[in-house]
Amino acid sequence: WIFKDPERRQTLVHYYNETMNNTRPREYDGSHIVFSGINPEIHLQPHQVNAIAHVLYGGNTLLAHEVGAGKTFEMIAAAMGGKPFRWPAGCYVDNGKFNHIMMAMETTISKDGVQYREINGTPEEQKELEESYKHLCTLRDEVIEMGVLPPIDKWHDINPNIN
Repeated sequence: WIFKDPERRQTLVHYYNETMNNTRPREYDGSHIVFSGINPEIHLQPHQVNAIAHVLYGGNTLLAHEVGAGKTFEMIAAAMGGKPFRWPAGCYVDNGKFNHIMMAMETTISKDGVQYREINGTPEEQKELEESYKHLCTLRDEVIEMGVLPPIDKWHDINPNIN
C-alpha cells in the first residue's frame, strides 16, 4: 500500500533516506602495502590491493566481486600478509584415514600455507563424516572417469605438493 500513492512513496523514501540510510562504508586504500615475495607473473589490480587492505584492516570482510575479478589472489595475499584465518574451509586432505579429497576442515590459512585440524566428534558424527567421505570419493572418482580430473596417481605431476 505504501507505493500505490506516489506522493506518500516519495515522502516515506525521503524520510527513510534522511533518517536511516545515513552510513557510508569505509573505503580502504592498499596502495602502501608491499607484497614481498609475490610471483612476478601476478600483477594485482588496484581494486584487489584495496580489497586486501579491507581484509587486513577491516575485520569481517565479504569479497563479493564478480567472477574473474581476482578474489582468490586477494584471499591468498591477505592470508599471507595478515593474521591467520581460522575458519572451516575446503582443503586437500590426505592423512591415512581420508585420502586425496577436498573436505571442509577446521583450517588455518597463513603465510606458512594451509593446515587443518583433525575432526573429533561423537561416534555418530564420525560415522556421518565417514559416510560423507565415501560420497565425496564416489563423486571424485566419477569426475576422474569423465576425464575432467586426471587419475590420482598423476596428481603429483601437476602439483608436486601432492604426494
